[in-house]
Amino acid sequence: MTTVRARGESSCCGRATGRPAKAAFAALAEHRREAMREDMIGVWEAHNRADDGTLVVDADYLEAVVRPL
Repeated sequence: MTTVRARGESSCCGRATGRPAKAAFAALAEHRREAMREDMIGVWEAHNRADDGTLVVDADYLEAVVRPL
């Protein structure tokens, strides 16, 4: 578990996030990217523990790297 801290919910959405989100955005048409961005902001807002205009959320993240033997 890690704590994510940022300037606000919108700063954590879109092309500024990790690889899975970047890949998802790249696969979508532009109008769908905005809808996904709005959905992501809603998730961040629902879990935000800060009350000063910044973003503070607990987040689980696992990156698995698989290499052939």
